[in-house]
Amino acid sequence: MADNRSVAVWLQRLMGLLALAGVLTLSACGGGSGSPSTVLNPTPPAPPAALSVLPAVTTIFTGVPSVLTISGGVPPYLAFSSNGTVLPVSQT
Repeated sequence: MADNRSVAVWLQRLMGLLALAGVLTLSACGGGSGSPSTVLNPTPPAPPAALSVLPAVTTIFTGVPSVLTISGGVPPYLAFSSNGTVLPVSQT
């Protein structure tokens, strides 16, 4: 028959080893806080740059190609004309 005292000492040492392994495991992953701070406090996106159209003032004549440069804002951009037969607009 096994000595109860030797079994108790063996179980005590085993539990101590498991506790030490648990502490080392938690310290290796950052202390067991549950989640990284980047998930709880995400960095907000940067605001888009102001929309600008160059040239700011232009006169467009029928049959004469004109180019307006759009920058800033949030692409994709849409261009339109109130009368597509007089002033056709390409989306490039």
